[in-house]
Amino acid sequence: MNSRDHDKWELNRMVTSGAMKMRDNTEVELENMESEQRVMLLVHDLKPPFLDGRESFTKQTKPVQVVRDPTSDFAVLAKKGSQILKFVRDKKERSTMRQKFWDI
Repeated sequence: MNSRDHDKWELNRMVTSGAMKMRDNTEVELENMESEQRVMLLVHDLKPPFLDGRESFTKQTKPVQVVRDPTSDFAVLAKKGSQILKFVRDKKERSTMRQKFWDI
């Protein structure tokens, strides 16, 4: 991909996102180009109150109890394992049996 194609792709992305407007097929203009006002943007690294740990939003003081259901679909599938895992295990077992055979 050459520079010209890359520039066309960037212009296409900017037009479809709404950052630029097309006048003609060849002329593209930035929305904010007419008024060259600069805006000072101050960014503060603020944490929301529920993450900073100073305030508690619940009256529950004990941790939530874990519910274990061995019959759930997720637990059953995890116990069975995947077909790929079974294949790998069988292959590994066959290779160890082959090694034991040749060691004897």
